[in-house]
Amino acid sequence: MTGVISSTPAHRPVAVITGAGAGMGAACAQRLANTHSLILTDFNSARLDATAFTLREEDNADICATICGDIADDAVVRQIAQAASGANGDCMVLIHTAGLSPALAPWQPIITANLVGTAKLLDAFEALLTPSFVSVILSSTARLFVPAPGEALASLLARPLADDLLQRLEPELGKDEATRAANAYAYSKAWVRDTV
Repeated sequence: MTGVISSTPAHRPVAVITGAGAGMGAACAQRLANTHSLILTDFNSARLDATAFTLREEDNADICATICGDIADDAVVRQIAQAASGANGDCMVLIHTAGLSPALAPWQPIITANLVGTAKLLDAFEALLTPSFVSVILSSTARLFVPAPGEALASLLARPLADDLLQRLEPELGKDEATRAANAYAYSKAWVRDTV
């Protein structure tokens, strides 16, 4: 679901912020509210609407669009990229904070959000890249607490958009759900750090 709120002033560059409904994403949106026009995304519509409302009320933010949905959903990623490309070439910033941790989800959604969603988002934004484009993709120190992936795991992580990724990853991530969730988080964030 996309909500177009205003047109983009020509004098402000556009920043896309994923995971903008709370936490780091909302903090980044607030930080840029006075200098950039914002495209905000989150999977939780109530949180996204609340962030947008607060930014407009407290910071007089210009919000080009709000896009609610799963970052790994092709249609949602297309909406985000279309909103960014429709900003008359003024989209200069991508801040990607959307993701899941073991405290929030089991291993499959963690891989889907952190690895697959990030790969899809970066592919969609490739056409918008210019020498002055800035991208901030959040990783985590969790990657420091797992060994380097073996050859089989590294090969799977190198192909985040493979159709059978989850099925093939499961035996590589551990023997129980808690271990798989922790490893899914750490290795998905290691992919971000080592690939992006």
